[in-house]
Amino acid sequence: MKHHPLTPILYFVALVLIIGLACSVPTGQPNDPPDQSSDNLGGDVIQPPEEPNQPPPDLPTAPTGMVPVPSGNFQMGCDTNNYDNCYGDELPLHTVYLDGYYIDIHEITNSQYAQCVAAGACDPPVSHEYEGQLIYNDNHYNDPQYTNYPVTLISWYDADNYCTWVGKSLPTEAQWEKAARGNSDTRIWPWGNTFPDCTLLNFRDEGGVDFCGENVNGVVTAAVGSHPGGASPYGVMDMAGNVQEWVQDGPGGDFYSTYEPDAWPPNPIAGEGVNDTDKVIRGGGWSSNGYSVRVSVRSYSGMGPANTIGFRCVSLP
Repeated sequence: MKHHPLTPILYFVALVLIIGLACSVPTGQPNDPPDQSSDNLGGDVIQPPEEPNQPPPDLPTAPTGMVPVPSGNFQMGCDTNNYDNCYGDELPLHTVYLDGYYIDIHEITNSQYAQCVAAGACDPPVSHEYEGQLIYNDNHYNDPQYTNYPVTLISWYDADNYCTWVGKSLPTEAQWEKAARGNSDTRIWPWGNTFPDCTLLNFRDEGGVDFCGENVNGVVTAAVGSHPGGASPYGVMDMAGNVQEWVQDGPGGDFYSTYEPDAWPPNPIAGEGVNDTDKVIRGGGWSSNGYSVRVSVRSYSGMGPANTIGFRCVSLP
């Protein structure tokens, strides 16, 4: 049998068409994404650098208006290597371990506290009547121009009631001091070791004007967060100056001598469970001098109201 002269050419063309058709048939689904594994793409893939061996984040995202303070050790008290005139109740410098917690960025304001009063959970600040008008002893509590100023003239009990009402608590001394100092050094003030001035906080500035505040109606508090340059390492505002702040702890001038500096229990609190008549206040206020607003300074007050004392709250995860 004779073959047509074009038969070999037709066989070749057919073979080419079959091969081309086979190569064009997809092996997956029509919309399959390309495989981008390093095995297939080889050296063309730029892999992200490996993360160092770091522990997972200690705390989830902080609630609104708060910042996280991770668990771990910090140095509590006054460091005589940094400061020559430490008070006796600030010594000795000692290591404290705290579980992680959250702390309010700002001191509690008039408007925030007013919500607790409206709910019947807190008493209003100390007031008096004058010519038929209710006067809050010049802390601007009832003045809409000063809603963002720290509330004052309330007792320790009402500060504690407020924090409970919002599902939080007053900080312990240790929680307060770690939030003010951070955990990496023994700085004297929240911003470091630079002596205070009115750009960093609201206080009694001996080197400049008598008071940093505007002295409105006899009160020289400032709106919360007015001095961002004085923020603590965790970004907490007004931990020095503006108003002193209530904490949970009872007084105890020798509390820091209770344990050896390297043998403190976790999460300590002075006077826990004791019904005393005084509480510790921290941070100094608008009437304090630069030495009295150091992060390690411990002051004591009766549990009643004053126009120099406010507060902030903490919460646990």
